[in-house]
Amino acid sequence: MVGFDATEVKKRYAAMSTEDLVSVAYIEEGYLPEAKAIALRELDKRGVPEGRDGLIARVRRESAERQEEIEQARFVADEITRKQVDRFKMWFFLALLVFAVLYALWVS
Repeated sequence: MVGFDATEVKKRYAAMSTEDLVSVAYIEEGYLPEAKAIALRELDKRGVPEGRDGLIARVRRESAERQEEIEQARFVADEITRKQVDRFKMWFFLALLVFAVLYALWVS
């Protein structure tokens, strides 16, 4: 298992956008407390005020919108794949039918 490297996390967080840092510090639940603390310190360095409610709400809303767009894209991709599979099945069935007819003519 790889350990928590605070130095590497600080470097990575310094390169992140403010919105991504807000997501790490306040919204996403999968981060270690140490990582969240580093994100908070980076936000403080950037001068983002302690009362970040408006920014947090905006990031939450944008995150939800992105998730909705991902779901819509996934639905469209599933539909396209389903149509392609159906088309393949149709052509495969037709090919088998033609082969069966040709075989029947050849045998008789």
